Amino acid sequence: MKNVNSLMLAGLLAVSLTSAPVFADDDGDENDANGGPCPTVSFNGLTLDEEFGAGAANMTRCLENRKKVKIVMQVNNYCGKTNATGACVAPYGLRNVPSIIRDYVNTHGIARDELDLRVIVHGPGGKHVLKGSQFEANVKGVIAAGVPVYFCQNTVRSFMNSGLIPVGAASTAVIDGVQFVTGGLTALADLQEEGFMYIQP
Repeated sequence: MKNVNSLMLAGLLAVSLTSAPVFADDDGDENDANGGPCPTVSFNGLTLDEEFGAGAANMTRCLENRKKVKIVMQVNNYCGKTNATGACVAPYGLRNVPSIIRDYVNTHGIARDELDLRVIVHGPGGKHVLKGSQFEANVKGVIAAGVPVYFCQNTVRSFMNSGLIPVGAASTAVIDGVQFVTGGLTALADLQEEGFMYIQP
C-alpha cells in the first residue's frame, strides 16, 4: 500500500510539473522587451523590472485573454476611500475604471476597441451619477473613456420616494451620458448571459 501511495504521489507531481502554465504573449514567445511575459511596458513608461525590481517581469502573471474582453462592473456603494476625519475622498468603483483600461491597453497591448467595459450603478452607488455629485468629474471621465454607465431605475424610484430626485425628473437629474437599466441586478445577470465577466471592485 505504501508503494501504491508513493507511485500515486509521484504521478501527481509529474502531471503538475508538466502541466504548469507558461504565460506567453500572442506570438508564442515567452519573453518580450520587458524580459518577461507581458507584451508592453507598464503604464508609467518603465519596464516591469525597472519599476518593481530585477526579475519582476518573470514573476508576473500577465493576462492571457487579450481579445474581445467583455467586463461589467457593479458599483453599489458610494465611498471608496475616506480620509483621517472620515470624509469620503474617492468614489467606490469608478476610480478603478482607468486602472482597468490602463492594464489592458498599456500593459497588455490590447486595442481599446477590443475592451468592452460597462458600469452599472445602483443602491448608494447611484448618488455618483446625479448632477452636482461630489464625484461628477469621475463619472464624466468614465463616460469620456468610452465606458457606458447605466443607472438602475429601481434605485431611481427609491431616490424619488426619498425626495432626492423629483418624480418625472430623473432623465434631467443624471449626468449627461448616463443611461438607464430597468434593474441593476437583472442587467448584471443579462450582461453575464451575453458573455460579460462580472467584477465587484
